[in-house]
Amino acid sequence: MADFHGGHIETAASIGPYGTVLRDGSEYSGHYVDSMTEADLIAWRGLSGPNKTFNLLTGHIETAASIGPYGTVLRDGSEYSGHYVDSMTEADLIAWHRPNVEALVRAGVDYLALETIPAEKEALALVKLLREFPGQKAWLSFSCKDDTHTSHGELISSAVTSCLLANPDQIQAIGVNCVRPSHVSTLVRCIKQSHPTVQTIVYPNKGGVWDSVHMKWLDTEDEYSILHYVPQWLEEGVNIIGGCCEVTSYEIQQMRIMIDEFNTKKND
Repeated sequence: MADFHGGHIETAASIGPYGTVLRDGSEYSGHYVDSMTEADLIAWRGLSGPNKTFNLLTGHIETAASIGPYGTVLRDGSEYSGHYVDSMTEADLIAWHRPNVEALVRAGVDYLALETIPAEKEALALVKLLREFPGQKAWLSFSCKDDTHTSHGELISSAVTSCLLANPDQIQAIGVNCVRPSHVSTLVRCIKQSHPTVQTIVYPNKGGVWDSVHMKWLDTEDEYSILHYVPQWLEEGVNIIGGCCEVTSYEIQQMRIMIDEFNTKKND
């Protein structure tokens, strides 16, 4: 993990991610976690390797720990549909996420990345839970099935509005990840039409669609790779750009170059 994160930092990424998206407060790698102390220990172990790499290479890199959707622990691909929220209450979701959030806040990361969230209900649960930790900053990022809807089917504009109303102070940026790059620009416009001043973050997949039945990535009719769209996202006013599934250090490096060139031209 340290080598992976170090590769991204060496290519000039500005925010270093921690690999905690699949962390479960009640089960970890098949072993039951029966106390907050054990959950804290797991979180610290997950963070310590990458954290040392960041300090060595930069001394000031901002770090973000991932809080992913409940569906990841079901091992059935439902994190890409969010159907589980139909049989769960908001209180259920808050209770499940609380140990993970608490452990990572104690670990001292700069941001919580509330990411790949497929449904408005789960996003609301997370931003309301965040209010229990008033000093913690976070960003919120939805997974989406097309260019206007979350993976569960809510309008992205409606989901964003609900979440910003529920917690306008701690959410530092809002956007989308684990989506097809061709959907991003329209999704960003949907967000900004209702919230023109909100900071936006996008980190889509390299391309393709996840087949949750056969557990593999499928090629699609997308003509262009993720890098083709970066200038368009910059013109749309996106504040933070990165990559999700299948995106490598090479793409991150190229994004950094494109962002720097865009900013140089804008300031001339």
